[in-house]
Amino acid sequence: MSTRDMTAPEARELVEEAKTVVGGLMRSQKQRVARESAEMYASLVRGEDKFHHQARLALHVLWLAVLRKQHRYADTERPLEFLVDAGYFDYALVDGINMSDHYLADMLEAHGEFEKAAGHREAFAAQAQQRFGAESERTRMSALRAEATRARADAATRS
Repeated sequence: MSTRDMTAPEARELVEEAKTVVGGLMRSQKQRVARESAEMYASLVRGEDKFHHQARLALHVLWLAVLRKQHRYADTERPLEFLVDAGYFDYALVDGINMSDHYLADMLEAHGEFEKAAGHREAFAAQAQQRFGAESERTRMSALRAEATRARADAATRS
């Protein structure tokens, strides 16, 4: 398969194929082949629209799962950093909301960077309010999570 622009259905099919192939290899303990296959699939999707960004994100997360299974990442490393740097979260849309702030907050919070995480949680809560309205359950839950992260950030700066 060549590294060309794919249509959305072709990219969707590639992601499903990759999950099947790489998942099967991981289950059969063929770790090196699974890693090489995941890297190959991740390099295939080209295109600049939102769907192609989402397909690349899915394939890179699959690749990351293989690397974690092989214990390639130390606990101190930030394994999603390369995805952030490459812009894979830029168009990660779920129900019309860009999930990048949510993913980044999770990543930062997991590594004790509560101040930065709080900023991303607050941005995500504002986005949820704008999309779903102030009275929605989603907005309320996002706001509560933002408050909890802000409290952890404040506690970390005081100590």
